[in-house]
Amino acid sequence: MIPLHSSTLPERSRYVGLLSELSEAKLNSAEFNLADRLGSLLGFSGSITLAGALRNLAKGAVGSSVDNVKTLQADVLDIREKCLKSIAYSFDGKVIEGQLTVPSNVIGTREEVLKTYEPYRRFYIAHQVEMSANIDNLRVRVRAGLAGFSPSLAQLAELDSLFEQSFEVESRNLFSTTTKLLEHRFKRLLAGHEGKANDYDDISKNWVMKGQWLDLFYQEMRELLLAEFDVRLQPVLGLLEALNEQVDISL
Repeated sequence: MIPLHSSTLPERSRYVGLLSELSEAKLNSAEFNLADRLGSLLGFSGSITLAGALRNLAKGAVGSSVDNVKTLQADVLDIREKCLKSIAYSFDGKVIEGQLTVPSNVIGTREEVLKTYEPYRRFYIAHQVEMSANIDNLRVRVRAGLAGFSPSLAQLAELDSLFEQSFEVESRNLFSTTTKLLEHRFKRLLAGHEGKANDYDDISKNWVMKGQWLDLFYQEMRELLLAEFDVRLQPVLGLLEALNEQVDISL
């Protein structure tokens, strides 16, 4: 069975925590006060997500087979593995057709380009687009699957569709702000690097050595992508938890 509650997501969302660290210098600005905005949004969705309402759902008759349940579970596992591998592989410095790759001198990105934020912004947004496409399509499939199991799950699927539409604009705006905060972090790391530059620091291949400025930026981008993926997947896991409440199955 898919673990529905990740140990990487404590009471205070890991994603919110990482964004708060990035926005430390901007917390008094309405545009960058993400701790409160995301905490409020995610807190509300957490209170209605689907596990809190699950226990109120009647144990109705199941109209689909256990095999269909397993198919849904496997579909979620496949998409989760695909997305996590995409994030991990994009930082390994190898160029593979059709795979995202972080800008670096290893793949031929020029030194002067590595000191500009734009290629990293495009890289991060490309991951966001990929995650959104995979998880949004998965969410639709899981909702369609739930609708065939029982009247109460059909209602829940409809409710989830309504929530998705209601939060769509706000969620998109919040996720898009991540790249703005990353830009401020990138500039701080670059300024720190240039402020202490020596012969070793002037060699671009050394920038990705452990503890160096670009290596630190890579780590923070990777952690943010993983945390954002967790947040995006939560509604799907909530739907599966509802299904597990009604269907007695061990996978």
